[in-house]
Amino acid sequence: MAAITQDNRGLRLAMRYVVLTLIAIIFLFPLLFMVMSSLKPDLQLLRDTSSVRAFLPVGDISVDNYFAAFERAPVGLFVFNSVLVTGATVLLSLLFCSLAAFSFVFLNWTGRGVLLSIVLATLIVPFETIAIPLLLLVSQLPWLGFDGFEIGWLNTYRVQIIPWIADGLTIFLFVQFFKDLPRDLIEASRVEGASWWQIY
Repeated sequence: MAAITQDNRGLRLAMRYVVLTLIAIIFLFPLLFMVMSSLKPDLQLLRDTSSVRAFLPVGDISVDNYFAAFERAPVGLFVFNSVLVTGATVLLSLLFCSLAAFSFVFLNWTGRGVLLSIVLATLIVPFETIAIPLLLLVSQLPWLGFDGFEIGWLNTYRVQIIPWIADGLTIFLFVQFFKDLPRDLIEASRVEGASWWQIY
């Protein structure tokens, strides 16, 4: 009886892997199509789209499309901007959201529960409702930089970074993380003379 049960489990596991492999192959088809399409000239791509040849490396395969893309547009600048904005936003968001969450969990100050509730309430506000007011706001904000005093943040790095460095979801996730830390560890650090910055 145990051998039959073991065989049934093995068969079910094998069937599960077969189904998962088929699903993975189905999900890989668009990626394969994208890569093959990027290596073919326009006319061949249009001809191959109606057949299986669209997924195969057949015909005039070359990397000329990639060189043409770099010639037509400043792709290097686009990549640099993406890396800079993403990196700065993530680093600043980690810093400010973790500081806010740390203060919500470990520091005793008046109104922290109310303010945390307000921060969490921002999770239900869809971005579409604040997009236009945010655009109007950043187009009128002053900035004092190396070039002097200026009005408006449009077409700058700061407009892509500063509005996104604090958000309710990240603060909530940090709050949940800090709540899981043992209170004894924090109290032991305070007894040893550690400041809140050192504990943080």
